[in-house]
Amino acid sequence: MKINIFIKKLIIITLGFMLSTVVIASEEAKYNIVHKTNIYEIRLYTERLAVETKYNSNSSAFRKLFKYISGANNNS
Repeated sequence: MKINIFIKKLIIITLGFMLSTVVIASEEAKYNIVHKTNIYEIRLYTERLAVETKYNSNSSAFRKLFKYISGANNNS
């Protein structure tokens, strides 16, 4: 009987964790559907800003992007 209670609690905790983490990174750029079939769709995305940097063994690309996002860039 104690095993059944343990299994039920484990299932509830597992489901709770899975449901709470499903929405991570769900943000998507806005778009209009130009053409759609059962297999694919062609989308026209709105303009958006993207930032990129080159990585080499002497620098940290993540640190560069973090500083840019934090305001340590030419235009602050």
